Amino acid sequence: RKISSNLYMRLEVDVRGVATIVLGFGKNKGNLWCPDFITGFNKLVDSVEADGKIVALVITGEGKYFSNGLDTKWLKKNTIIAPQMVVSTYRLMARILTLGVPTIAAINGHAMGAGVFLALSCDYRVMLDDSGHICLPELDLQMPLSPGYVAIVKCKLPKRALRTTVLAAKRWTPLEAAAAQIIDRVVTKPDAFLSSCRELAFEA
Repeated sequence: RKISSNLYMRLEVDVRGVATIVLGFGKNKGNLWCPDFITGFNKLVDSVEADGKIVALVITGEGKYFSNGLDTKWLKKNTIIAPQMVVSTYRLMARILTLGVPTIAAINGHAMGAGVFLALSCDYRVMLDDSGHICLPELDLQMPLSPGYVAIVKCKLPKRALRTTVLAAKRWTPLEAAAAQIIDRVVTKPDAFLSSCRELAFEA
């Protein structure tokens, strides 16, 4: 496999041309979104776009987190430039939405806030059973959703799930999320999780 990495994540490409970006490589254990995280993510997406042999992209995490969302501590310390950082998350998610190969969110653990929006930006969403929850806690935290995020959830979530997810900040289990059509599939065996996600590239 070809591998490249930065302080926040790594990129692997297998022999069939399926690329996998693994979040959580380094000290950012919650995979929180800050400017350096976004810069590193963009560079790996650059690598995917530049490699004409890549047939799909899987995005996953390590440990118990897929992504816990925006780095709120960074936002509070950098209030003047915080809006620019949020806009940069929109741009990265737009790249995922429009990438020229199938994209699969392999949700290995908790997905909160921007982590959910990242998963929704992918073509397919798969969760590992009993691994964590999907939740948009913004309204509970008195953080109204910004326009870019509103556009993503309106486009990607069924109406009933949209209301429960956004207004009630429900913490969806994998099986509940599948029943609500937020995700496409639940995998029960950890050892088969990533391979099942990669196979979706050949079902698309």
